[in-house]
Amino acid sequence: MEAKIAELKKQILETKKEASISILKKFPNNQEVRFELAQIYLEEGNYDEALPNFQKVQSNPRFRNKACMAIGQCFMEKGMLDLAAEQFKTVINETQMMDFTKKDAYYALGKCYMQQGQKQDALQCFKEIYQVDVNFRDVQQLFSQLSQSEGS
Repeated sequence: MEAKIAELKKQILETKKEASISILKKFPNNQEVRFELAQIYLEEGNYDEALPNFQKVQSNPRFRNKACMAIGQCFMEKGMLDLAAEQFKTVINETQMMDFTKKDAYYALGKCYMQQGQKQDALQCFKEIYQVDVNFRDVQQLFSQLSQSEGS
């Protein structure tokens, strides 16, 4: 049953992708469809196709933060951690309130720093979240883990 559900989800995704590509051939400036297509590529793990599509919509204020986060995610998956960090920093700097988006960006930046071995920078990111929402994802565990390793 689960295999059947997975196959149906894959078919739906493929149909959405084909429809999006078809629409973009006629209306290449349709940023909503381009963003949707980029998300499909990201979900498929096709980062080389997702990246340019997210980059084309990131100048639109409506998609800016989501596109920057997704670009950062693509770069992380490709092992380009410095480029990923820049995208997450952009979201942090452009988001005024500590809402879900900003916490998500700090979290992603912290994870990026952890992969780079920059534990102090990672700790600072998780501290920013911890101060306002100790229950955000596994930030409490990460904060404690990094705090203990810094103290030893």
